Amino acid sequence: MIGLRQAAGFALAACLLTLSGCVTRGPLIPASPKTVELADTPFFPQREHQCGPAALASVLGASGVGITPDALEPRVYLPGKHGSLQVEMQAAPRRYARLTYSLDPDLKPILDELDAGRPVLVLHNYGVPFFRGGIMPWSWVMTPRPIG
Repeated sequence: MIGLRQAAGFALAACLLTLSGCVTRGPLIPASPKTVELADTPFFPQREHQCGPAALASVLGASGVGITPDALEPRVYLPGKHGSLQVEMQAAPRRYARLTYSLDPDLKPILDELDAGRPVLVLHNYGVPFFRGGIMPWSWVMTPRPIG
């Protein structure tokens, strides 16, 4: 029969082996000497439930639109949902002569946009309990650009 000390030792060993899987993962993005900083992209701290308007105001601001999260809130925020939906976030930039471009949900197109000096807005899909390719899956990735 296994004693209390042995059972505790087995439990500790099982926990350590399980947790060691979390620390063996490598970086999601390969190491690169290149660094991109989009210093001209405005930052808007969000208030409660204002993630969508704040993020959209940032990417629109980087494309030359002077807008605040407060001005965008009535256009994209749904009080009953306590958030913004994809369709509102995609449609709102048209009011400011901007089109949204959906990107493939992969790191390469995102990094390409950042390398080109364009910020990217990513809507994470937190409702999916699994990871695709080790990356939290997202439902939509876009960058707004001027029409014309």
